[in-house]
Amino acid sequence: MKKQNDVKTSIIIPVYNTKQYLETCIESVLAQTQKEIEIILVDDGSTDGSAQIISSYEARYPFVKAIYQSNQKLGAARNAGAKAANGKYIYFLDSDDYICKDLCERCYKIAESEGLDFVMFDAFAVVEGDESMMRTGSTKEEYGREHMGIEEKVYSGVEFWEKFYSVKGIYSNAYLVYMNAAFYRNNKLDFVQGVFYEDMDWVVRLYACAKKIKYMPQKLYHRRIHVGSIMTVEFNDIHIKSSLLICRKLMHMLVDEKELQIQRMMLYILDAMIERSKIIFDFYCQEARLGNVWFDLLDFYQDMLSIYKRLCKIRKSFEIELLLLAEKIRDELRNEKPLLQVPSSELMKYKWNLVVEYFQEFSLGQKEKVVGIYGTGLMCKKLLSLYRENAGEITASVFFIDSYKMSGDKYLGYPLYNIKDIKEMEIDNIIIMSNRYKEEMLENVQKYCTPEVKVLYIPKLINVLYKNNESIIGEECEC
Repeated sequence: MKKQNDVKTSIIIPVYNTKQYLETCIESVLAQTQKEIEIILVDDGSTDGSAQIISSYEARYPFVKAIYQSNQKLGAARNAGAKAANGKYIYFLDSDDYICKDLCERCYKIAESEGLDFVMFDAFAVVEGDESMMRTGSTKEEYGREHMGIEEKVYSGVEFWEKFYSVKGIYSNAYLVYMNAAFYRNNKLDFVQGVFYEDMDWVVRLYACAKKIKYMPQKLYHRRIHVGSIMTVEFNDIHIKSSLLICRKLMHMLVDEKELQIQRMMLYILDAMIERSKIIFDFYCQEARLGNVWFDLLDFYQDMLSIYKRLCKIRKSFEIELLLLAEKIRDELRNEKPLLQVPSSELMKYKWNLVVEYFQEFSLGQKEKVVGIYGTGLMCKKLLSLYRENAGEITASVFFIDSYKMSGDKYLGYPLYNIKDIKEMEIDNIIIMSNRYKEEMLENVQKYCTPEVKVLYIPKLINVLYKNNESIIGEECEC
């Protein structure tokens, strides 16, 4: 093993069942024109013979170090390698890919001459096998930024993000970044362990704390895309658990962040993760039927409700975006099939807790609030009864809204207004009391109310709560 002061670059290669590609990967590192390197191979519990290949290379080369651990996913393997690294710079390489022979030398020279925190570059996408069998397709253009007008100058991380995120110039892939090791450690840039999508929150932290970075318009990496790689395998429980964990982490980072520019960076990535979570959840609803991720979804839903108000202060549209995902979760709760092996008493407790927490958002118990209830009918009556049962009496200034009835009537003893007549009213919240006509009602609210009015939805979750084996609300109750 080279002495610490002799090592310019520590190349960290996490390995999990990539026997077919591993030797090509390692040989591309051995061929580097920069010779002051060390190779750290982290076997993450492989079962296909990859560990034997790692052992053979460690025995042949004094600058190759092997670490063996139980399967803990890519983030944990990268963290273990970074902890053992002696180089002035750190580079993460995926074990089924390979690199150009001058990657380390090119990046090192630029980073040293400019005093950079990290250097960025691009990749070739090498698509193997039948693309129709893959969940995610790819083309060679996906990893190139040469056409984006990025100047070959030094940027701060935040400055680069602000300029080039909108043109898809930010890649979350750790293997497209060559980093100063002191910068990595001083800013605690370890990865989330035990999950997929570990790059998603990491990339925000990376750019947020970087003072000096530079982009090289060269493709120095060969990204192999094949059936069985992380980006092409079918979803399983860990995918949805991972997406929810990363969403939650980003949400909490966001509400704690004070810098507006960094908030915007986090919003961009949270947008992407929410969209990814919707796709995964759709897959589960169609194929996997949720299974063991039930309580993860419930916990995530509760956590989402507890912080989304603070997110809305940062960007108002987030209320709708987050609740779209929450509604997908609530929709699944309506299923009466025995797909969830959860004791009925525990399930009921969870459901009631969610309803009570959602009721907190209605503000019906706050005297100073003006609340419009959009929709009249059996659902409204039963919801208000349920509210009183769980949250107490209604003390807010309440009125009802209808799309067709004339203003001046009363409903349940409260004033009733046509939607067109509320334009000049000062309103805090509007509760939409329909699932079936929600989109139409939302359009009306946006048309006739000021942007400051907060819109809440009747939770579909209530439709699966039972008393005496009968639905509290009823499956067909709509306004």
